[in-house]
Amino acid sequence: KKQSDLLYKELLITSQRVNLFKKVKIPQAKNLIRKIQISIADQQTAAVVRGKISKRKMAIHHR
Repeated sequence: KKQSDLLYKELLITSQRVNLFKKVKIPQAKNLIRKIQISIADQQTAAVVRGKISKRKMAIHHR
């Protein structure tokens, strides 16, 4: 009986942790990953734009 109660309590704790990860932690992590991906894409776009602007300025100065 005592061992059965202990196992039941452990199962409840484990189930709660699994639910926490499934319903809270994993969605939070996915959302953060999405935000990071957007930020990286924005930085890459900005770098390309800066490169094009710089290239145009150099072409104008070398004429």
